Amino acid sequence: MATPTKGADWSSEAGPNIQDAVHVLDANSNVLYWVDRNGVIHNNNSAANPVVLGTFGGAPTASHGVPVEVFHTDFIAQQAALSNQLVYTVPASRAGFFRINWMAKVTQVASSTSVLGGGAAFQVTYTDGFDGTSLTTPSTAFTGNSGNALTTQGSGGVLIYAAAGSPINVSFGYTSSGGTPMQYMLHVRIEDM
Repeated sequence: MATPTKGADWSSEAGPNIQDAVHVLDANSNVLYWVDRNGVIHNNNSAANPVVLGTFGGAPTASHGVPVEVFHTDFIAQQAALSNQLVYTVPASRAGFFRINWMAKVTQVASSTSVLGGGAAFQVTYTDGFDGTSLTTPSTAFTGNSGNALTTQGSGGVLIYAAAGSPINVSFGYTSSGGTPMQYMLHVRIEDM
């Protein structure tokens, strides 16, 4: 069973042998993974041999332990819709549950009108891990997205079961009119469940 150790010096962050992180070691004192002072998990294992936490906070875990952020991206200064933008490819070794979280905000108002997310807002397209069907999640249109103000924002999340080795794509709608187009930022985070 892995044994956690904690160092005391938070002065540097150079790698898994630093003293400013919580380390989880195997029976031979090799670092399996470490958590830095910002709470970021650094995995020293390959995708073929992932770390599995059997318990967390004294409670037993299911599947392969706790959710881990496996991908993030930030689309900044966008002034058009995103259509089937590839954001992540599921590891070829297994299908799995993935949670895709998103947050969007207007960063430049249009000179006339705009709708953050357009009519469809945020959608995910993926290959189902059960039967291989290509699926697109329902529209996550949200209330208040037509404010055409810097305070206009929306967020949400979807849970999918994606096939091994398959792509996960996102789309985000856009509507703007006038000489100055609306601009927005979209942040996407993917967790392996």
